Amino acid sequence: MLHATAVIDTADWPLAIPVRAADGTSVDFSTTPLSIGFRPINGGPVVTSASTAAGTLAFVAATSTVDAYFRLDLRVAARTWTVSAPTAVYGDLKRHPDPQNPASEEWLGRVALTVHPGSDSAGIATAASTPVLLPVQPYDGRIIAAPLLVGPQGAPGALPALPVDVATVDYTLGLVGGELAWVVAP
Repeated sequence: MLHATAVIDTADWPLAIPVRAADGTSVDFSTTPLSIGFRPINGGPVVTSASTAAGTLAFVAATSTVDAYFRLDLRVAARTWTVSAPTAVYGDLKRHPDPQNPASEEWLGRVALTVHPGSDSAGIATAASTPVLLPVQPYDGRIIAAPLLVGPQGAPGALPALPVDVATVDYTLGLVGGELAWVVAP
């Protein structure tokens, strides 16, 4: 199950998307044009977007205390879209390696957000019944989205042996202590 970062439709969305390089690699997207556009999960037009060209998306290099991250500034003033119930939106983060060819693009990952109606939203149907709590934010007060793993992709290597009760119990493949392992499905 995907746990999306929560935002409201009547506020700015200052996001930080942490980037963790695959073991033995490093990443630097500071000189690469980047873009992202968010659409509702059930389809429709882009509701908000960011790009390096517009100054609303930037790569911030790692420091000794904070992982590298993509900084997004998605302003409410650039949106007229409101929701009447929590709605999932997805954005595909892309890099454009050839500035001379705007159609060139490479997919870096997907960012998921759950948009809730703000108490001042034109689309709100009922008042919220539960508070939204956010953990402390280390990226200059930005809301942290799920991190992206960037680096060489490929087969994960040998899979662990199947459990003896695999015929009667559902399992998923997961990381346990940094190692691939079969985990009982929720």
